Amino acid sequence: MIALPTFKGFFTPPNTSNTPITISIINIAFANANAKTGYAGTGKSSTDYWNNYPNGTVALNGLKYTTTSGSTATASLSTNLNGTSGNSTGDTMYDVYFYVASQTGTLTFTNLPNGTYNFYFYSRRAADAYCSNITFNGSTKTTPTGPYWNNNQLATSGSFIEDIHYSVFRNVVVAGSMTATLNLVSGYSYINGVQIVKIG
Repeated sequence: MIALPTFKGFFTPPNTSNTPITISIINIAFANANAKTGYAGTGKSSTDYWNNYPNGTVALNGLKYTTTSGSTATASLSTNLNGTSGNSTGDTMYDVYFYVASQTGTLTFTNLPNGTYNFYFYSRRAADAYCSNITFNGSTKTTPTGPYWNNNQLATSGSFIEDIHYSVFRNVVVAGSMTATLNLVSGYSYINGVQIVKIG
């Protein structure tokens, strides 16, 4: 597979209405005591704030934006996603994850302001042999297996590549709660992080 160029800044869609566009991002790193900062698949700056979702948390309320200002949004994982383990990718967010064996897991977002969003999902176990498989907003996306992960490769390359390191569900209209299903891959489901990007 040919690695596509990666854009690590933030893209603002063309504004054809002459109305100022406010774009906001909420970042979440799961089971991550060593809080990540900055970019992943997208972002605004190298100092972007990431919410930490600790083990044993039923729901994380009042999620903060990248600027650390508060929001009304809540994220909640299904209670079966209570195992923790680690990777060696070179990225703080990707190096820890929640998992469950022999069951699917879910991640639900509530109280997001109504609007249009892009959702970035990061889901990876330790070995290159594992991929991610996520169903959200009526469609399913899978990342490939392959030599993209082990031995601190993200630290070496510094690049996140769409459909390899993460999956994006674009132009999702939110007017209520949204739930992502973390499907079984080789007997496990797991989650490392998510970025919620309001684009309109």
